Amino acid sequence: MPLDLSGIGPEGISRELRTGGIRIVIYGLGLVGSAIAAVWLRFGAHVIGVDRDPEVVRRASMGIGPPGEPLVSEAFGAGLSEGRFSAVTDERQAGAPPGPKVRFLAVPVTWSSGRVVLDYLEDAMRAAMLYASDGDAIVVKSTVPIGTTRRLASAAAGSVGRRPDVDVLVAYSPERISAGRAVLDIEEHYPAIVSGIGPRSAKFARDLYSLVAKAGVMALSSLEAAEAEKIFEGVYRDVNIALANELARVADSYGLDFEEIRRAANSQPYSHIHAPGLGVGGACIPIYPWFLYENAVHAGVVPELTLTARRINLSMPEFFASFLERELGGLKDRRVAVLGLAFRGDVADSRLSPTYDLVLGLLRRGAAPIVHDPLIGRDETLERLHVRLTNDLKEALSGADAVVVATDHSAYRGLTGDELRAMSGSNPLVLDTRRVLRPELLGGIRLRQFAGGRRALTEPRPPRGRANPRPAPAWPAGPGRPWRRQMTPRPRSRPASPAPTRGNPWPPKGPRAPGPCPRTAR
Repeated sequence: MPLDLSGIGPEGISRELRTGGIRIVIYGLGLVGSAIAAVWLRFGAHVIGVDRDPEVVRRASMGIGPPGEPLVSEAFGAGLSEGRFSAVTDERQAGAPPGPKVRFLAVPVTWSSGRVVLDYLEDAMRAAMLYASDGDAIVVKSTVPIGTTRRLASAAAGSVGRRPDVDVLVAYSPERISAGRAVLDIEEHYPAIVSGIGPRSAKFARDLYSLVAKAGVMALSSLEAAEAEKIFEGVYRDVNIALANELARVADSYGLDFEEIRRAANSQPYSHIHAPGLGVGGACIPIYPWFLYENAVHAGVVPELTLTARRINLSMPEFFASFLERELGGLKDRRVAVLGLAFRGDVADSRLSPTYDLVLGLLRRGAAPIVHDPLIGRDETLERLHVRLTNDLKEALSGADAVVVATDHSAYRGLTGDELRAMSGSNPLVLDTRRVLRPELLGGIRLRQFAGGRRALTEPRPPRGRANPRPAPAWPAGPGRPWRRQMTPRPRSRPASPAPTRGNPWPPKGPRAPGPCPRTAR
């Protein structure tokens, strides 16, 4: 009779994991899957990592985890030396002894050509159900649109004659990690969110995660609630970053220091204004709004704020490229050093980085960009664009007419004016999109910091007056209409002028479906 994983409690699960009675199988050894594997190896469990990419498997078998995750590599090495870890391209190659297994599905789910791409997760779910024995458990970790886990699990179980929550336990527990600190995020920083397809699955998920999540476990009422929780986290971030970018552009147009204003505003406990910048990158936040869009439209709801925020963040690279073009009087044949390819400071991860869109904007204007990143040595997307990527800061700055700080790497914080002049051989314009540089170190440099309270980046507008009356306010349209209509106030001495579309990147054009998420780099 198979072991009842939902009935042995945390103590029984812990004992079986440490003795090898229960084995952990991870489908997908990317950042998320590798971190999960490392957490259970650190706990003392026996772990099998499965990935279709032979190079990923080769590196894992050598004890090498994703870049910037030393705790993962350390756990892999210890697991290999103790005989508790193996990496394979197919689970059947592992030769694991009979016994219950907990299979974590941590494979990519993306958005492309206007639809959610679930191919990898569908394949992983079918394989997990096919290889499962009665009493095994499957835990989905990938972020997915609401309703996905139940639908895929039910279909896969039905194809092999199994019943979810009876023959095979099925749980959903979204990953909640950031690059560079993935293992500690799981173990210490955040509560684990768990849910199950039925009561037995939910209890097992709660018992399992209570062993490793020191910040606690939050058991949600359904798979759908847990799926929504993870999407809402990402949409909240995207919307608030867009708000910060919009507020920063207003502050910039008045020559105000946005960071000073932000600190003051956030001293009030109900204000949480985020930091502005070049845009939003990574494999999470830029994608989840489109998951929400698919769910919302299916339910007959138009997520107007979410779509507007996504468009604002996508517009920021073009905003900065336009500033450079105005400031330099054109970018034709201008050499522009772009500092930072990673989507976030001090990580070696360039997925969906806004730097790509900045580079494209520079290329369209005839510039000759070169990209520097201290942590990324090669990038296929830049190679296809014939743009050089270098780890040598002097090479990147040599002969530069302009320098754009695109990523808040700590390596850039201490740059001085003397260093910039010496490495560039001139006095280039320096545009700091992330407020990384320290102005007091850059004497004599033409420094422009986004909303830094000195010289505005925003294109000057003509002064208000009789020739340029203030536009009438634009109010939201009725429910279900993702565009805006003009509400003109009652005229007094003269009609109010119509609202100009200049400065609004999306003039009214009627409803349309959003295009695909920007390129899936790497």
